[in-house]
Amino acid sequence: MLLINSFRLWPQPEAHDSVSTAMPIYTVVATAYLLALLAVTRRRSPLAARALATAAAVAVLAALVWFTVVLILPPVPTDAAGALVLVIAAASLAAALTTGRTEQRLTAALCAGAAAAMLIVVLANGLLQLLHRWVPDTLGTAAPPEMTAAQRLSANENQAQDPYVGVMFLGLLLAVALILAIVSIRRQDRPELAGLPG
Repeated sequence: MLLINSFRLWPQPEAHDSVSTAMPIYTVVATAYLLALLAVTRRRSPLAARALATAAAVAVLAALVWFTVVLILPPVPTDAAGALVLVIAAASLAAALTTGRTEQRLTAALCAGAAAAMLIVVLANGLLQLLHRWVPDTLGTAAPPEMTAAQRLSANENQAQDPYVGVMFLGLLLAVALILAIVSIRRQDRPELAGLPG
């Protein structure tokens, strides 16, 4: 729900244009994540249950590290460098902790990276929407003197959200890569599927 509510944080010249632009994007992201979730949790998934649990645990750990640092040192960072480092670290750690074939380590890394990215985006959106103290003053002295406090807060929220849109798209790419990797592994393990589309 926090991700859906973030429509209002999308950079917007007009509210209607914001929603009409954001809705297809969030629909694509949600669909990709749903397909990835179904791919890794289905009964015959090539990703072993232990590898999946490892990826999930690492993703949650990465998100908690980001969340804890931001809670202790508000506001929400105005750049996503730390979030990106944690996403990459989550993928790398999941690969290192996963045993078995290379395919297992690859899918675990993609799963952890995609999950960490989305968790961080949701946490960032939640802080920006629910806790005004964690909204950075991105306007600074550039704010027009006639701007009200509510308008300034809204503008700051919009600009603070921008870097995390990139994190969301990274998560989307990782989720799509995860789906393609699982399809490829299934075809390798079941040669009779190699000639079938999709």
